[in-house]
Amino acid sequence: MVKRTGITFHRTFRLNRVAIAQLLRVAVTYRGGKQNSCPTRKVFREKTQLGSIYIEAMPRYARVSGLLDDRNCLTPFGAAVARSDLLQENKQTQWLMHYHLSSSSGGGPSFWRATVSAFFLSGNTFSRKDVEDHLYAFVEENEKRILSPRDAKTTSRVFLDTYTKEDSLGKLGVLKKISDDEYLVQHPDLPSIWAFAYALIHYWKATFGERRLTVNLDELTARGGLGSIFLIGKGRMNVLLQRLQRNGVVDIFNVSPPYQVVLQQTDEQAILERLYEEDENL
Repeated sequence: MVKRTGITFHRTFRLNRVAIAQLLRVAVTYRGGKQNSCPTRKVFREKTQLGSIYIEAMPRYARVSGLLDDRNCLTPFGAAVARSDLLQENKQTQWLMHYHLSSSSGGGPSFWRATVSAFFLSGNTFSRKDVEDHLYAFVEENEKRILSPRDAKTTSRVFLDTYTKEDSLGKLGVLKKISDDEYLVQHPDLPSIWAFAYALIHYWKATFGERRLTVNLDELTARGGLGSIFLIGKGRMNVLLQRLQRNGVVDIFNVSPPYQVVLQQTDEQAILERLYEEDENL
């Protein structure tokens, strides 16, 4: 069973890519080392310039965004990022960090996934207060307790700032702040086919199981599913799947409904090796 991160895991800080880069740089020195060990929090504290509270929050962000595992070792995705995009500036890196934060198949905080599902619909506008109210209701329903006003305010700020600040995931263009308290969900660019392929394989294995090779297209485009995470409906999903079909990752049967998607490539590592290739509508 996946261990979920608590609602105040952030310790009032938004995701900071420069801070995470410091952690990845340390983790690289442990990858494949003679001791085959993972950096502890003490090591992170000694080898980085992160403050006493940051050193609690940033490793958690690195874990829930799929870069470090529970032992603070690099994941395969984290290793690819550390090798090719240490500062996580590439949109494809940020899309996959967002995917891990928001997916039911990862260890990200449940409130994050629920908030993305509730608000991230292109063209939607909402206020910070709307997010706070959503968090109150979420915690009351799922944790059977009342969230404090302070935690509701800081968590909503952290969530929103992560998608609007350049040093976080703002480059994705998901959210635009249109006033002091109002936000617009934009129509962000599609992820590259290789970023989407990695997310599809990871999501498929965790959600449907490795032995299941065929699913209905509707299962990928349902609200709260893979399509919702990337803010894409059936039309844009079909565009990505057709491009993956041309590259041998999936096959599509769309002669008559229910339309079927067949997973043909299950090797996430092979996909990660192509993550930073130029995406030219292959």
